[in-house]
Amino acid sequence: MPVILLSLLLLLQVLPLALGEVSLALLVPAIAKGDQVDATQKFFEGAIPLVEAEPQTIEWFGVKFTDVDPPTFAIFDTFNSEDGRNVHLDGKVAGALFANADTLFVADPVINKANVLASKVQEGDGSLTEGLSVGLRVNFTAKADKMQDVRDFLTGALTLVKDEPDTLFWYAVEFPGTDGFSIVDFFEAENGREEHLNGKVAAALFASVDELLTGQPDVVKFDVVSANVKGESEQKDDTGMKDESGMKDKSGMTEDSGMKPYEKPNSGLAPEQFCKELCMGLVTMLKEKGTNCEI
Repeated sequence: MPVILLSLLLLLQVLPLALGEVSLALLVPAIAKGDQVDATQKFFEGAIPLVEAEPQTIEWFGVKFTDVDPPTFAIFDTFNSEDGRNVHLDGKVAGALFANADTLFVADPVINKANVLASKVQEGDGSLTEGLSVGLRVNFTAKADKMQDVRDFLTGALTLVKDEPDTLFWYAVEFPGTDGFSIVDFFEAENGREEHLNGKVAAALFASVDELLTGQPDVVKFDVVSANVKGESEQKDDTGMKDESGMKDKSGMTEDSGMKPYEKPNSGLAPEQFCKELCMGLVTMLKEKGTNCEI
């Protein structure tokens, strides 16, 4: 087993001290009709008041994939509990999305349920896009015998992501019942996105392709159309799921087409150096929490 994977597996013995509880997410792509792109964007912008009224929808992002044909939008949102996710799926935002599907989209949006393995989040600025302008959606498939190694890699990568000041929101998710994973991240400006793409995490991911993945990750750039990020005071534990939502619910990743392949980053750390910095960063984090740990 390569040094980087062995070290990441060992680190997972102590990572629970540094990581929060795993939460849940939805990734919902939708292909817009050619003459409905502007209307779809306005729909995403107009959805914010409805999202704000859902206290259990913790973060919600409406995005448009960049230079993808046919024009593709997506919603990515997160939750602290299954109840919260179900309330959202049975709520006004999802209801409006499907009520307008025949008008806006070439087919019904597909709901991909995900488990959040690790995340970096912060407060938004209260604007329509919460201060975000661009992002990335990176889909990849683990080899059948490398599922846990991929999970470990993603949770371990959080330490390095936290050292990227311009990576404002970062999520590593797994689509249960499949071999699929995704990274979804958000940036204030293009320079932050480019720094991330040419940084340590991206370099380590591509360096691990042959060992962990079935093929190259599918990287799609997107523009942020609208967003809502709730502070602690805006969140509450509110249940009340209805028995039937009347919505189509498909778990797992869809076979996206029309996605332009991404060119592997040509800079960044070698896997061994990535592992070393990961270890150092984790030790620093644990010491800050009062845990005795040495390398």
